[in-house]
Amino acid sequence: LETRIIQIADFSGVYGVSFVLALSNQFLSELPDTVSRWKGPGHGSFQNDFRPAEAGIRLLVLVGVVAATLAYGTLSRSAPAGDRRIRVALVQANIIPKDDMPYAEIKRHLERYDRMTREAAKEKPDLIVWPASSLPAPLNNWLVRVSLIEIQQMVGIPLLVGGSGREKDSARRPGDPVHSNSEFLLSPAGSVEGTYHKIRLLPFNEYLPLERWIGWPGWITNLKSSFIPGTEYTLFSAGGARFGTPICWENMFPENFRRFVLEGADFMVAVTNEGFLGRTKGPDQTLAMYVFRAVENRVAMVRSAPTGISAFVGPDGEILSRVCDASGEDLFVPGILVRDIPLATRRGFYTRHGDVFAALSSVFAGIALSFSLPAVRRDHRERG
Repeated sequence: LETRIIQIADFSGVYGVSFVLALSNQFLSELPDTVSRWKGPGHGSFQNDFRPAEAGIRLLVLVGVVAATLAYGTLSRSAPAGDRRIRVALVQANIIPKDDMPYAEIKRHLERYDRMTREAAKEKPDLIVWPASSLPAPLNNWLVRVSLIEIQQMVGIPLLVGGSGREKDSARRPGDPVHSNSEFLLSPAGSVEGTYHKIRLLPFNEYLPLERWIGWPGWITNLKSSFIPGTEYTLFSAGGARFGTPICWENMFPENFRRFVLEGADFMVAVTNEGFLGRTKGPDQTLAMYVFRAVENRVAMVRSAPTGISAFVGPDGEILSRVCDASGEDLFVPGILVRDIPLATRRGFYTRHGDVFAALSSVFAGIALSFSLPAVRRDHRERG
């Protein structure tokens, strides 16, 4: 039922789903009061303030909206998927890099990704995805570069890796390049084919609000200087398809996510690092947000996180599969997942036009409020 209801998001965005829920809850919240003002069968009369016509109209509106929503959801889910597909492999290594890691620790970190990547390559994917913050040191670190070139020459498959130009919590030294939170697509030979720099940065983790005027104390943030946001919605190519890679909380913003699809993405790779959330419901909640991004834009999604939850999400929002261990645990476990996912076949209303429904709802609400104010003032005067 929930999956059918959320299908309207490809027209209205997530705000349309919120509208249906709010409408239903408002009606249900008023139902006890409505019943109390109705004297019920056998009495043949109603209390003076009960308006049967008004109650009937509200019920008809609710039934009509819910019925239309479910019908649209049923039809949307029954639509056949396109024939074009791409095979993608996820690597969830269950390790998180730290700042200023010693040589031996960097080597162990890369060796684990090396082993798991070679295992994933046996399934012949078109693309292998490492999660955000998968690199234990900057990409120009000699050990990182040598290891990545060696991995790529062995597997011969495009590889998406995540890192930054330098460690987040280190002070920038004179002459250091400006750094960004970035994703890199490596060719089978190990060269960098494309780079995406995160556009919407996370406050106090990647940028310092008002940093020219405020020196933030250490108990708020350890960040010494702000990252520089990217400016381009970069699309990568692999297996004859194009994809975007919004990083971490960028996937929570519908307007940012849809720009990648509007630019021509055939599927999306959502990379994130949520290990700091621990064994909480946080990763499940963010995964649920990603479900809406998939439905809004009718694209399959690949979600990759170093400690979980790593999963595949279909264009209809169904979670197709996730990395789990033998007991079904999907957090803080290593694992590999390979799946064929469909490529986008159309650009829906929401992708093309954005939050039109939300804008029209706001205008309508403003008009309704302006008409209701005189009645409210009159009622207050009559009451005394």
